[in-house]
Amino acid sequence: MRANALSAIRSASIGKRPSADFFNAIGQSSPLATLNRNPRKPNSPELDSENPHEQGLTKAAVGNSERDGFPEMTTNTTGADSARPDDEEMRLYQRAYLAQQQADTLYLRWEAAMAHALLLEQDPGRVYPEYGHLNGRQLGEGARCTARRFALVLSEPPAMSAAILELKITIYEALARDEDEMRRSRAAAMIEMAMHLDARDLGIVLTKLPLGMQSEGSH
Repeated sequence: MRANALSAIRSASIGKRPSADFFNAIGQSSPLATLNRNPRKPNSPELDSENPHEQGLTKAAVGNSERDGFPEMTTNTTGADSARPDDEEMRLYQRAYLAQQQADTLYLRWEAAMAHALLLEQDPGRVYPEYGHLNGRQLGEGARCTARRFALVLSEPPAMSAAILELKITIYEALARDEDEMRRSRAAAMIEMAMHLDARDLGIVLTKLPLGMQSEGSH
């Protein structure tokens, strides 16, 4: 069943070439940093606390964020006029909506990015002047970050079929076998939780096998 499900979902659109807009949407930095239109001030009421310990912790946290170069927390509330998205943010949401991809396309992009990561990491000391003078190890980590994004975007929505669940399981198994990946990221644990919820909703019982063993029907 596993092999048939995976081949069915792959054959549906394996010949498609995904648009570049999806990469643009995925690669955007978080819009939260641009919401700092009304930052807290050190003497603002939000920092006043009857508990001097809490007050000290709060002020220390704000001081640390300022020192580390991160924007302060905004006091804007969701839905307030001053919290409405600006033009750049609206265009990000437009691209994200229009560039939504099918699960099989996301899987193929994850697969390609992970393959690129492994290739780049084979020569970690090679410097690429045309890419910010980053070396193979650094660019390999960038490829891994890209692969994780595709994997998480694929895993986030509920699987509506066993075939899509199969893709999530395949990604999880690949990450779980990679000790470096498990040290660097919690993506595998997040995907594992998603696939168990999907299996419950689909009425499928998942049995966790030791890594290296293949389930019945797999190859």
